[in-house]
Amino acid sequence: MKYNKSFTKYLNDLGAKSSLPGGGSAAGLAVCLGISLIEMAISFSASEENKDLNRACRKLKKIKTEAFSHIDRDGEMFKRALEAKGSKKKKAYRDLDKITFDLGCGCIKVLAVAKEIRVSIRKSIISDFYIGLAFIRTALFSSLKNLEANSSMFGINNDKKVTYFKAYLGEFAKWLIY
Repeated sequence: MKYNKSFTKYLNDLGAKSSLPGGGSAAGLAVCLGISLIEMAISFSASEENKDLNRACRKLKKIKTEAFSHIDRDGEMFKRALEAKGSKKKKAYRDLDKITFDLGCGCIKVLAVAKEIRVSIRKSIISDFYIGLAFIRTALFSSLKNLEANSSMFGINNDKKVTYFKAYLGEFAKWLIY
């Protein structure tokens, strides 16, 4: 099956001089790509006896569903924030900031699940597992950078959220060394 035509419009739009889609959308896509690779590694490693892998897969599917909606929602929320007037503007900023934070929290959940199951992943598929984790780490870094941008652009104090994401990036960097 050929997938390149399915991605062409999105990638062209992402590379165009436009605010939609942007980094938040790409972060959502990165989460979905990462989880899909981790799911593949789980499916090659799972067995009837290994309930932990099956439970992990169910958790990951839920996070992926939420992240998938973020691919379009981030741009919609960003556009709404830029166009809003008066009191609606501040609410739009907070809504955009919340979905950015939620995506980053989803990444942290994926990393926590992955840390628990990595020893159960077959060595023959471990590279895909770690490539998936690299996508997740990239999406978490993107969420961090978007929170920082929201702080300066919209005047939102994200110091605690930024510190939270930085702490997780640091912790997981210790065991994500391949």
